[in-house]
Amino acid sequence: MFFVCLVKNRRRKKEVGAEYNCNLGDRDRTFYVLEAGTSSKPATLILEGNYDITAQSWTNANTVKLDEIAEVWTELDRSQLGLPSAGQLAAASNISLEDFTKGSQISSWLYSYPGHEDWVAIGPVYGYWTSTLDAESSGQAYRVYADGTPGFANVDDDYIGVRPVILLGV
Repeated sequence: MFFVCLVKNRRRKKEVGAEYNCNLGDRDRTFYVLEAGTSSKPATLILEGNYDITAQSWTNANTVKLDEIAEVWTELDRSQLGLPSAGQLAAASNISLEDFTKGSQISSWLYSYPGHEDWVAIGPVYGYWTSTLDAESSGQAYRVYADGTPGFANVDDDYIGVRPVILLGV
C-alpha cells in the first residue's frame, strides 16, 4: 500500500499542528500532525474534521466505522487507522492529561475546521470520540465536544462523530 502526504509548509513539516495534504485512495484530504514520529514510533496525523456527518456509538466507531473508512481509504492498511487518544490531544494542546479530563479546552485546530459551524448547526453530530475509556466510570469514553471542550459520554451514545487518525511509517 502506498499513499502520498505533502506538507503545506516545509519549515513546519515535523511540528505538531503542521498541515498535510494526503490522498489515501479517495480524494485529497487535509490532515494535521497530532504526534511527531521518532525512529521507533510512527507519526500520527489527524483528519481536519470529522470523516462525515454520521454519528456513532463509541463501540461502533472503533470497529464498524473504522472498517468502513479503511475500505474507502484503499491506500491505507487498517492497522494504520484509529481514533485519537486523550493523551495525544492533551499533549498537542500543551495541557496535561489531568486538565484534559477536567474539561480544559483543546487547541482550535483540533476541533475547528472549514464548515465546522455548518456541521454544528445541522447536528446530530456533537464532536468526536477519542480512543480513551474513562478509568473512573465503567462504560464511559472521552470525547471532544464541537466547541473543543473534552468530556465523556456513555459508550452507547450514538450522537458523536469520528475524526480518524492515521499512522505514518508503520
